[in-house]
Amino acid sequence: SASVLPMPPCSGGSLATESIESRVVAVRPATMTVDELARRMRLNRPSVFGRVEHGEYVLDFRTLRSDEIPIVADALISALG
Repeated sequence: SASVLPMPPCSGGSLATESIESRVVAVRPATMTVDELARRMRLNRPSVFGRVEHGEYVLDFRTLRSDEIPIVADALISALG
């Protein structure tokens, strides 16, 4: 299963007074472990790095450009296939 969740704004670094909103995609794979999904995503070319949290693979879109989203989507489809 997968869900899109809002993330609370974060701030820090050189723009500590600026907050950045984001959305994450959280995936709970049905046919493999979440660690295996994370491994497959890292081995993809280009590599995609998410985080494992509460049994889900979480992709934060805060640092992605809009033209990179299809690349990440294709990697996820491939890794789950």
